Amino acid sequence: MLPQPSLLTERLALRPCRERDVPALVALAGDLRIAATTGTVPHPYTPAAAYGWLATHAPAWTADSQVHFAIVDRSLDELRGVISLRREGEGIANVGYWIGVPYWGHGLATEACATLVAFGFDHWALRAINGRHLPENPASGRVLLKNGFIRQGRVRALFPLRGGEEELDSYQLTRELWLTRLLD
Repeated sequence: MLPQPSLLTERLALRPCRERDVPALVALAGDLRIAATTGTVPHPYTPAAAYGWLATHAPAWTADSQVHFAIVDRSLDELRGVISLRREGEGIANVGYWIGVPYWGHGLATEACATLVAFGFDHWALRAINGRHLPENPASGRVLLKNGFIRQGRVRALFPLRGGEEELDSYQLTRELWLTRLLD
């Protein structure tokens, strides 16, 4: 297996998360608003949680089951958030992301998502990518819509950190629709 690549956008680099990112991960993901809008980030977010999470990345990449990228400012290499793809079935993956609160509203998630979608369809040859978000986080839905995802409705999913099942707004982007958008 080749090492995980880095991906570049106009303003951002999506690169493998590193141990030196732990202080920024703790500071950004430790904001209660991140835990409240993701449902998967614990609060408080500790250095131990960050190191434990980082330890899952290489095995997941090697197993070709999941990939995480640090979203960093391209010129400063400073962490802004995280984005990932997780395989859900044959030819299907789920995109997930969070952006640190100081960087909300600057289009970083939209830009990172566009690049990760291209990676998923090109590198993993996916046929579809799903995206889901908590209803109280409509900004996440706007990121998906701006990237061509189509709203599918509501689904229920288990979120142990939130104490059980939660309703999620669900979206999907097929490879065919993505290719059509590229040609427009």
